[in-house]
Amino acid sequence: MERESSTSRPSTEPRASAEDGDVSVLTASVELHEHDERSRGVPLVLARIRLATDRGYVTADGEGYGATHALRLLANAVERQLLEGKIYRQSKKRPAPDEQQRLYGWWPGR
Repeated sequence: MERESSTSRPSTEPRASAEDGDVSVLTASVELHEHDERSRGVPLVLARIRLATDRGYVTADGEGYGATHALRLLANAVERQLLEGKIYRQSKKRPAPDEQQRLYGWWPGR
């Protein structure tokens, strides 16, 4: 006979959503970098993520001892940014000169 435990476990499902609905992730890029520093034999790991969503870009990082700890901190940072609405609407890349000429009809840099 199975018995349910009285302790509640945190849900692994994402809880973050935008103001008017859920956010769909189009692409995700995750980087892990292991530093030389160690604590009790466990290396310090930096985890970075860049998400391209239907609402814009989300970037975050987390640093902890061990990959699991770093990824957990990274997930918390992403969730915090989504809940606060810190989504970049566009890339910081500048448009190509041809695109600028098409938009403005002329461009002084030519």
